[in-house]
Amino acid sequence: MALLGACPPGGPAQFELRAFFADATGRLCEDPVTGSLNAAVAQYLFGAGLAEGSYVAAQGRKTGADGLVHCVQEADGSVWIAGRVDTVSSGGMLAF
Repeated sequence: MALLGACPPGGPAQFELRAFFADATGRLCEDPVTGSLNAAVAQYLFGAGLAEGSYVAAQGRKTGADGLVHCVQEADGSVWIAGRVDTVSSGGMLAF
């Protein structure tokens, strides 16, 4: 399950995403940053005309990850997802 919303103008990100999944016990958890979700959402936003060229998505603010994901659509329509990567979770535990 995912949530998508627009961010206020002037900030570091134009959109915010939140991704949720059920763990092995059925407990609802939030994924700090998910590249595959950002790729799918970018295809939707570019395809629907809600984003053009490139944008930055924020994800993980509520988990302490504060991820910024750079999403770009090339002239041929291909979508690229990029960002700096830091390990914030190992074995299901946040490393804080």
